Amino acid sequence: QTEPLQLQSSHLSFQEYFAAKHLCEEGTRLSGAPPWLWHAWWANLLSMGEQMGEPFARGLRQAAGIGGSSFGLSRQLGGDRATALRAVLLLGGVGGGKEIDVSRNALGPEEAALVSRALTLRWVGVTKLNLSNNNIGCKGCGSIANGLKVNTALTTLSLGHNDIGSDGAVAIAEALEASALIKLDLRGNSIGDTGAAAFAQALKGSAMAPSVSRIGVHIAEGAVKLASLNLSSNRIGPDGSTAIAKALQANAVLTNLNLEHNRIGDCGATAMAEALKTNLVLSSLWLADNSISVIRAEILMRELRSSLTVEVFRA
Repeated sequence: QTEPLQLQSSHLSFQEYFAAKHLCEEGTRLSGAPPWLWHAWWANLLSMGEQMGEPFARGLRQAAGIGGSSFGLSRQLGGDRATALRAVLLLGGVGGGKEIDVSRNALGPEEAALVSRALTLRWVGVTKLNLSNNNIGCKGCGSIANGLKVNTALTTLSLGHNDIGSDGAVAIAEALEASALIKLDLRGNSIGDTGAAAFAQALKGSAMAPSVSRIGVHIAEGAVKLASLNLSSNRIGPDGSTAIAKALQANAVLTNLNLEHNRIGDCGATAMAEALKTNLVLSSLWLADNSISVIRAEILMRELRSSLTVEVFRA
């Protein structure tokens, strides 16, 4: 079958190879279910396509009649989830598609390993990836961290509510220096003080470079580039928040930090107030629902500069 192209489970591997080659040709059209609903018998085709590289991914995108710059597929992956995810990662990594939302799709460690593999393919240029509200866990998070270490395109990653725990947080934090991430959302993952301390250590790697120009701060080569970090609802206590506060005293890159719905208390708030005396880069700090007393909140607010927004209590 060539026009429209529709593979069947009885096809042998050589037929799948020629089908993959045909997809690279202009004018090919797919019929049947879209790639994000594909079943497992498309897996061999995708394996061959990954080896063919960008021409296959562009051909698949064209054959499926897909345009636009984003894939909003929250709760929409069907068929075999692993196969569908592989197809989406290829579709979203070339041409105009750079943003992928596959949140709330019950993705687990196996699918996380597929994400990691896609991140290692140089021609897959996904810049924003939303994996929140899945079942990735600590093991899956470790796989993604390995992909981040070699990927140079992904700048925004959402992994909220994936039960990654402290070990998963440590893996991601250790990958930050080598990654291109600028915005990271890890809300609701119970990373605790251990995970917070790992991010504190990573944030120290974003210290100000020796020279500062009139247009801004130069980021030293190899430094952590993270500008926005969401660690809300993560069971972070005084020790973890104090570690982060100390890191902020040297950090010259992070502009937005969300620590809402944790347990930092007055001790953590005091450490943050001390950090704000020297940190001139942070522009937004969210601390609501952290058992901070009114008196300590007032002390914290006195340390504010005009360019900094801090929320301690919900209006």
